[in-house]
Amino acid sequence: MPEFNLRADTIMYNIVIRLFCEKGDMVMAHKLMKEMGLIDLYPDMITNVSMINGFCNVGSMQMTLELSGEMEKEVGDCSSNVVTYSSVIQSFCRKGRVMEGLAVLDRIQAYGCAPNRVTVSTLIKGLCLDGIEEAYELIDKVVAGGSVLHGDCYNSLVIALVRIKRLKEADKLFRKMLASGMKPNGLACSVMIKELCLEG
Repeated sequence: MPEFNLRADTIMYNIVIRLFCEKGDMVMAHKLMKEMGLIDLYPDMITNVSMINGFCNVGSMQMTLELSGEMEKEVGDCSSNVVTYSSVIQSFCRKGRVMEGLAVLDRIQAYGCAPNRVTVSTLIKGLCLDGIEEAYELIDKVVAGGSVLHGDCYNSLVIALVRIKRLKEADKLFRKMLASGMKPNGLACSVMIKELCLEG
């Protein structure tokens, strides 16, 4: 748009990059991201999340990890990194690669950032498919770190157990929460009530 003395800004690049990522054209999306640096614009969290989701959707997990490594060097904000890494973890878990998702969690913590509820909930869902013991180990680990509460983790675990039809375990955990004074959230209550009504 030189005739109007206008140039694209980060927002415009983010929109176009996201569209290419959704289309699966990661070559063009990556080219646009690199082009930003040539005109003194810098990828932000939105750019990174779009790119990471795009690479994950086309199955390029190596590029996902490389991009997140580059992001670590450029972005000093822990909350931004946790959001981006949560996208990476979610993508690994969707592809059944939960152990690699756990390795990304270790990377977040090594970087000095604490996981949030979304990060932990994503991993709990993935771990429940393999074994509930690993989910409890994860909960103990993140609760000990102080970034996520037992109640948040147990709510996610109840929901995950109901969704994979391990109803007795979900019911036992739900009752344990009530007995210990933890308040189940609205979603955990609604999925339990729905399952109890279907059984009755």
